[in-house]
Amino acid sequence: MGSLQSTKSSGRPSSFLYYLLRPWMLLYHPAARPFLELVVASGVGFAIAVLVIVSTYYIGNPKVVVGAIGGVFYVFMIRRWPYLGILSVVAITSGTIDREWLPLIPIGPFSAHIPDIMLGLLLLLLILRATTQKDFRFYQTPLDVPMLLFMIALFFSMFYGVIFRDLGPNPVVRVARPLFYWLIFFPITQFITDKKTLRNFLYGLMGLALVLSVGLMFPNRFLPFLPVSSVDLTTAGREFSGVTRIYYGGERYLYMIIPAMLATLILYRKGRWLRFLVLFGAIFWLYRSYQRNYWATTIVNLMLMIGLLTTFSKTRLKTITRIASAIPILIILGLGVYVAFPAEVGGQVAIYADRLGSIFQTASNERADSSLEWRSMENYYAKQSIRDHLWLGLGPSGTYRPPFEIEVRANEYPINWYVHNSYLWMTVMMGLSGLVPFLWLSLQYILRTLWRWTELRDDEFIGVYIGFGVGYVGMMISNVVAPNFVQSWSLIIYPLAMAVNEVIYRLNKQELEQVEQQQEISLARRMRAAR
Repeated sequence: MGSLQSTKSSGRPSSFLYYLLRPWMLLYHPAARPFLELVVASGVGFAIAVLVIVSTYYIGNPKVVVGAIGGVFYVFMIRRWPYLGILSVVAITSGTIDREWLPLIPIGPFSAHIPDIMLGLLLLLLILRATTQKDFRFYQTPLDVPMLLFMIALFFSMFYGVIFRDLGPNPVVRVARPLFYWLIFFPITQFITDKKTLRNFLYGLMGLALVLSVGLMFPNRFLPFLPVSSVDLTTAGREFSGVTRIYYGGERYLYMIIPAMLATLILYRKGRWLRFLVLFGAIFWLYRSYQRNYWATTIVNLMLMIGLLTTFSKTRLKTITRIASAIPILIILGLGVYVAFPAEVGGQVAIYADRLGSIFQTASNERADSSLEWRSMENYYAKQSIRDHLWLGLGPSGTYRPPFEIEVRANEYPINWYVHNSYLWMTVMMGLSGLVPFLWLSLQYILRTLWRWTELRDDEFIGVYIGFGVGYVGMMISNVVAPNFVQSWSLIIYPLAMAVNEVIYRLNKQELEQVEQQQEISLARRMRAAR
């Protein structure tokens, strides 16, 4: 017995002499793993830097080489950590990099953006795992069917527009491309399978929000990263000198982050400073945006969120207590800012009142808002087109109205395929075959949020679940006047919110089932012992 123990102990690679004689075995020691990860990361960074220098001076196109190296790295990364691949797609499409700087990748007669390829690789990985791995489990959600029907309607609309309505293939693909980012829903629901991964993913989303906030506070300092556009503020023909409104690729992302962070701050104690910084950055964007629809619907979001949290006994006391303690602090801060900068605060209040008041002005007013008049004319022609093409629509990029006089006078390229109302635009493109699945998807998501959140156990996830849900309610209202559900790949935050909520609910349900099973096992043991 003693000899056996001595043999085992002598076989362990733990002595100084062992590693002195076999130094390569240090690579397999657990303590060396963080060092190896640092070496690998530094090596990859150094290799990319060298290739950028070489390609700049000898090839003349550094973006191609960086893209090739990054593509290989991305493939290996999503095999090991798919959620990091998802975060990469979300970051690129949410305003961290100028889309005009990204190279286009030719694919036959068409071209693809880098995020298109990244999303395609995630979907391909999902298909490969679902079809080749015996232990792969596909998690079904009630949102799967309407999401798939919506995508099928989009594919059919593209085919119908090109074959039967003689639309150009390239314009069709260009207009339809952003809608395919709704498919990010499936990689999120299938690849995030445990609380640790979900928590890491959520921290990644908060980190992205902080990066986007830095881009707002230091506009256009890091180009081609974090680009910000600004124009002089004009409301209903009235110009405000020295006041600029900003347009930002991450605005939809930051909009959805506001209620999620606020609800989590109300309910969850840990990590408050990080969430407060994220919330502060998002509110700073909201202030600088001067977007009337965002302001109004954010107020609706917060009222709905507080109403939900105060109706449930588990969250009522926390909500009332923390809001009551925050109100005096906000009042004191507001008074302090007003005393320090009375003219600036008064001017901003006047601008806010003017912007919000212009919503209720019509063409009969002396200061009618030209943007609202434009939308009214768009809606008129869109409804006529829908009556004539109710079921299948015109296809993406199909024109539904004549050029407006201002477009002809300015000799501008008419955007007579574009509608500010998302729901009308979807119907113009795809008919009811596209609008009905989308409304089914959206209403199903909202109703599940309103009905299911009280079943959740983890306060951190409750805040995210409610915040994303009420944020989507506000976006459904906002999309009556701004096509955020249709235009631009930054719409990716909406299917992301849906998918995260479904993952939260599924993990909570699995946890409850495990608790019930353990209770049944312990009860059975006690009954056996009693016999």
